[in-house]
Amino acid sequence: MAVAFPACVHGCSAPFELCEVYLPGPVFGVIEVNVDGQVLPLGAYRVDAPGNFVRADGECWPDCQDMAAASGQPGTFMMTYRWGCRWTRRRSLRCPS
Repeated sequence: MAVAFPACVHGCSAPFELCEVYLPGPVFGVIEVNVDGQVLPLGAYRVDAPGNFVRADGECWPDCQDMAAASGQPGTFMMTYRWGCRWTRRRSLRCPS
């Protein structure tokens, strides 16, 4: 599932920092995170249960983006992740809380 985050209607000067976003569904694994055309390294983010996507490198997520720009271009914020659960060695289904 690829997620592109919404644009700001009245400019990009939000009075808060966006360091955590919610991802729907059980997150099986993050494939790629792209901010302003740059792919973030694995240690720059983490997924906390239940689906809270947290910036872990001291930065925060962009509070809006240029919806007219193609994904992966400057001014955009997009992530791709796998949605689902995994089987354990004991053959039981385990989903993130």
